[in-house]
Amino acid sequence: MKHSAFVDRQHATMKNSSIRVEILPLTARNPGTAFLRQEIELNRKSERWLVLKGFIALVLVGILVTVRLVFFS
Repeated sequence: MKHSAFVDRQHATMKNSSIRVEILPLTARNPGTAFLRQEIELNRKSERWLVLKGFIALVLVGILVTVRLVFFS
């Protein structure tokens, strides 16, 4: 069995694993679909935090504008 086929099969079996396993890219030019799926999922999770941080920043700006209008006008 070729090495890349073995690694592909190994990556496919780890897909449903409940234990967090970091999948390494197969090669620099072709990292493999399992690695790309993992990377997309990690990016998606970090983007969810950006929405929350943006909302918090918007609330803080609103508070600052309100304080400025009430106390400094």
